[in-house]
Amino acid sequence: MFIQVASRCCQTQSQAHLWLALGGLAEDGGLWNGRKVADWIAQLTGKPIHRQRGWEYLRQMNFRQLVPRAQHDEADTLAAARMEKKLDLERERLQAEYPEADIEVWAMDEH
Repeated sequence: MFIQVASRCCQTQSQAHLWLALGGLAEDGGLWNGRKVADWIAQLTGKPIHRQRGWEYLRQMNFRQLVPRAQHDEADTLAAARMEKKLDLERERLQAEYPEADIEVWAMDEH
């Protein structure tokens, strides 16, 4: 029964409607997942949808919710930008001084 309801629900027009919904936050204000998609489809159709089906639709639509990487509380973004600029200038200087050389920048974490 779940398969029949879900397949009827997610025809082309309904998939477009789902894609628009996925563009924003989920109903609870969080990120989308299979359960939330299944709940959204169930609310639309008035019939129960298994959470696995919601996940399958996310995969079928190649939906990827990109979340920014966590940043350390004491990170200094301005200092990092200055360091990156300084590194770029040094790389350009070395490339001008040694035009035949392949300049590689290696970094090591202090931990």
